[in-house]
Amino acid sequence: MVSGQCCCFIVSSCDKLVRGVTFDHKNLTFFIDVDIPHIYIEGNYLVEGKIFFAPIRGSGSFHVKLSNSSCLMLQNVIVIKKNGMDFLKPIKTVPKFKVGNIIDYGFDGLFGNSDEINKIAKHVIDDNLSIIVEELLPTIEKVLLEFFENFIFKSVTRIPYDKLYPK
Repeated sequence: MVSGQCCCFIVSSCDKLVRGVTFDHKNLTFFIDVDIPHIYIEGNYLVEGKIFFAPIRGSGSFHVKLSNSSCLMLQNVIVIKKNGMDFLKPIKTVPKFKVGNIIDYGFDGLFGNSDEINKIAKHVIDDNLSIIVEELLPTIEKVLLEFFENFIFKSVTRIPYDKLYPK
């Protein structure tokens, strides 16, 4: 069993590249395609279980650095009346993150001071690193969701619909 908590940081946010923004008027859905050159993830973990019948136990901190990742953000909205004007109101936002390259990682304190077990564990981690990073996707997508809702989509909800998309 692996458990823990982690934080995700979008590094060098000024070099994010929005590839495209589309709004489907008929279905009231935004599509935003973003390149994310660098992401840094850090956190704490706890591992308890068995590998080849040998008990393993470890805990500590970890970090993972990703490059050349991307995210497609979908947001469904509805039109509501506010002060006699139409405004957009988000009802569902879904990020779809695509992992790019894993450029660095580290797990501190994985198996204490056992160098031999640490070497074996590093080999197992190297062989399964993409699977481990996939397990972090919910955390990465949660951070991206908060970013897009608070900094991108929030501004759209403050502008009357007919000013955003004149008829």
